[in-house]
Amino acid sequence: MHQRRNGNVKSDNGMRKGYNYSNLESGTYRKNGDTNSNIMEQQNNERISELSEQVARLKGLTIDIGNEVREQNSLLDNMGDNFGNVGDLLQGVSTKIIV
Repeated sequence: MHQRRNGNVKSDNGMRKGYNYSNLESGTYRKNGDTNSNIMEQQNNERISELSEQVARLKGLTIDIGNEVREQNSLLDNMGDNFGNVGDLLQGVSTKIIV
C-alpha cells in the first residue's frame, strides 16, 4: 500500500520523516510535531486572551476620556456663557458711568 503526501511516496513500513502512517486507517494518525503545534496554539490562545484584555482596558479608558471631554466641554461652554454675561454687565455699568 502506497500513499502520497506532498509528492512523497511512503513505503509499507508506515514511517517517513517523522510521520507515522501506521494508524492512518484507524483515524489516529499523528505527526511527531503535533505536540509542538498544540503548545504553540495554546500559547497563541493565551496571547490572544491577553491582547483581548488589553483592548477591553483601552476601550474602557477611551470611553472614560470621551466622557471627561464631554464634561469639560460643557463646563467650558458654561464658562463662556458666564463670561459673556459678565461682559454685558460691565458694558452696561460702563455706559451708566459715562452718562
